[in-house]
Amino acid sequence: MDSWKPRISANGEFVSFSSTASNLVPNDTNTEQDIFLVQRQDGSITLVSNAPGGQASNGRSSYSAMSGDGSSVVFESSATNLIANDNNGMDDVFVFDRSQRLVSRVSNATSGGDADGSNVQPGISNDGRFIGFFSYASNLVDSAVNQFEDVYIYDQQTGNMELLSIAEDGSLANNSSYNPSLNSNGQFVALFSLASNLVTPDTNNRDDVFLFDRGELNTPPVANAGNDAIVVLGNNVMLDGTGSFDPDGTPITLYQWQVVSAPEKSTVADWTSNEATPTFVPDLTGVFVISLIVNDGITSSTPDQVFVTVSENLPPVAIITADVTEGY
Repeated sequence: MDSWKPRISANGEFVSFSSTASNLVPNDTNTEQDIFLVQRQDGSITLVSNAPGGQASNGRSSYSAMSGDGSSVVFESSATNLIANDNNGMDDVFVFDRSQRLVSRVSNATSGGDADGSNVQPGISNDGRFIGFFSYASNLVDSAVNQFEDVYIYDQQTGNMELLSIAEDGSLANNSSYNPSLNSNGQFVALFSLASNLVTPDTNNRDDVFLFDRGELNTPPVANAGNDAIVVLGNNVMLDGTGSFDPDGTPITLYQWQVVSAPEKSTVADWTSNEATPTFVPDLTGVFVISLIVNDGITSSTPDQVFVTVSENLPPVAIITADVTEGY
């Protein structure tokens, strides 16, 4: 059986490729083209295009690419069982998280559901944050789209989907665009296109190669909700979000605290605060889970949580001392 389209990680440790072979890993019974990942150090081979529970995929998978350290592998697939509720019967773009051995779909509609067209030939930035691909779909972004193939960039940190192949004046491209290639951090994207309005003048009526500068990229801030706390009912809890930070050095402009889980019948289950170090007053015994999201004026962080355990009284602390008498 054939194996082809190899890709190697920037650190040289991982190689991905497509293959129709059925004996590279155990229980590969689908007779379909699959994506595999080889770790050079130990020689292990991982079947990337695998359905949940180790079930074989039910469609062809191809065209892999990976982040610089091999932690994320992107690929296109016609399989409908790599995730739940994939009902469009079309090629989609997926990403494999090597540490979690989890496959997720990238080419989602704005509703979170199926794209209404095929999505193919993905690329990924070296840091693994941005995934580029071209698509025939019209429902990946809320803005108007043309009737041509377009290039999209997906941000794995924020979940934002960006239509990239647009003209200088912001209007839609007047022809198809394909094959995005991203630089190390995703700021620069090269692609080729038949469109004649991406730059002016463009009068050759031929495929041309274009380079898009997406501008200085903002890294989302990181929320830190502080240490978990154990308190006696009736005492206040001082929460501390000052450990939150922005990797770009931008100041945190907004703190968003809210209770996401509380004991039944608690009257503070809807508590919120926008202070960096707010005071929380629990009203019942049990465990309160409080979430913190921070914003740098551009992008919000992913949530961090702190657990506040409230009891009627704190357990006593045993202290053992010894009276040592010097012997004769």
